[in-house]
Amino acid sequence: MIEQHHASVFEGIADAIPDAPALAQGDRITTWGEMESRASRLSGAMLDAGLGIQARVAIDLRNCSEWMESFFGTLKGRQVPVSINYRYLDDELAFLLENSDSEALIFHASLGERVVRVAERIAGMKMLIQVDDIGGAPVPEGVLDYETLVSGHPSAERIERFADDIVMWYSGGTTGLPKGILIPIGRSAEMSGSQEGRLRTLGRFGDSLDSIPEDIAECAKVPSFLTFGPYISSVALLSVPRSVSSGTLDCIRNAISYC
Repeated sequence: MIEQHHASVFEGIADAIPDAPALAQGDRITTWGEMESRASRLSGAMLDAGLGIQARVAIDLRNCSEWMESFFGTLKGRQVPVSINYRYLDDELAFLLENSDSEALIFHASLGERVVRVAERIAGMKMLIQVDDIGGAPVPEGVLDYETLVSGHPSAERIERFADDIVMWYSGGTTGLPKGILIPIGRSAEMSGSQEGRLRTLGRFGDSLDSIPEDIAECAKVPSFLTFGPYISSVALLSVPRSVSSGTLDCIRNAISYC
């Protein structure tokens, strides 16, 4: 039976239907095979930069295909994705990066001036990766270009993973400073209904989960699943793994206003 782990589920789908669409952002389509390859190369780059198991990787991106690839790539190496609200300003961002002990930060070029300025204040930051959402954006000194990594870096080998690996997000801070919340991957999979949901999508309500991963490929052929929330929210962080493994995920850049 496939491991109760989002990265292992995604790998199983990519192996079964590599040419099927996984992500859609406007006219840009990323297949399962492409997402797997790009996430594996990103994972390899993070491992080579010295990010060990359970190292925190902050994702400071608007909704985009790269957000999903970063989430996938982080989990593949058993690092911890930390979803960051891209609207946070200097002090808020610095607090989250320090509080989460983040060792890597993936960010949009349009946020780069703030991110690079804040990252200089963070002890233990090993890796800054810029995603060009502008077109032709210069890469600051000491920063790595995302597209270069996911297209050219050697891929990470697949490894065994465990249900007690974690994902991390922060509360909105409406009652004070944002608070970090750690959720084991196994629990996250249960809360998102990832495996059971795929069987329900097929109308196979009484089937055993032992039929995974054979059936996940069938579920992933279901036409586009539209995600309305920003990926920076806790609800999205739980629902996105199920969404992307239940059909093509439409990455709406700014789905709703988020404070």
